Amino acid sequence: MTQPIPYLQKGDTIGITCPAGAVSMDTMQPMIEQLETWGFNVHIGTTVGTSYFKFSACDQERLNDFQSMLDDTNIKAILFGRGGYGMVRIIDLLDFSKFAKHPKWLLGYSDITCLHNHVHTHFALPTIHAHMSGAYHAHSQDLFSTQTIFDTLSGNALFLQIPSNTHNRVGEASGIVVGGNLALLSDLCGTNSDIDTSGKILVIEDIGEYKYNIDRMLWQLKKVPNWII
Repeated sequence: MTQPIPYLQKGDTIGITCPAGAVSMDTMQPMIEQLETWGFNVHIGTTVGTSYFKFSACDQERLNDFQSMLDDTNIKAILFGRGGYGMVRIIDLLDFSKFAKHPKWLLGYSDITCLHNHVHTHFALPTIHAHMSGAYHAHSQDLFSTQTIFDTLSGNALFLQIPSNTHNRVGEASGIVVGGNLALLSDLCGTNSDIDTSGKILVIEDIGEYKYNIDRMLWQLKKVPNWII
């Protein structure tokens, strides 16, 4: 049986690894400094600042780096360097047995959607959909979204206000929040990392897709038995 995930305290260690695409150390530095400013220790993985074709490293090296952080009980949260492509190549090779006994916060989006859904389906544990180390720029990144990372890790209450849209429907809803990147949600249909959306609040993110492609993926999800959208 899985245990509740503890919130972080100053002095706790956050690991940074790149299980998918590559990102330079210079690009990561602003987020590393921000984490240290918040009072956290930072453990830099072996896949940070390296490159191997489209990936940060070969499959085995990315697997080993991520696995070591999942197993290390001194690491209380794992913040991913970037998305891109690659998590699906290693997700079924990961051993979550120690993670299930000593869970920790996992933070990322885009390609990390594969991991979020896998953990939700198999362990019913919360993960954090958040921007990653490689997406943080001290002078241009939305400061609010960065602050929510600290607040979430620290257990502070979050209050989100989102501009309305003419297509909004007035009402109230409650439920577990699931979802992530639309392309990944579509790709994961029918796999062991797929999710059941019944009675849950579905959040979808994606950029850079043609409108017809978004429409096609949404219709695909509507046709999947365990999806309700």
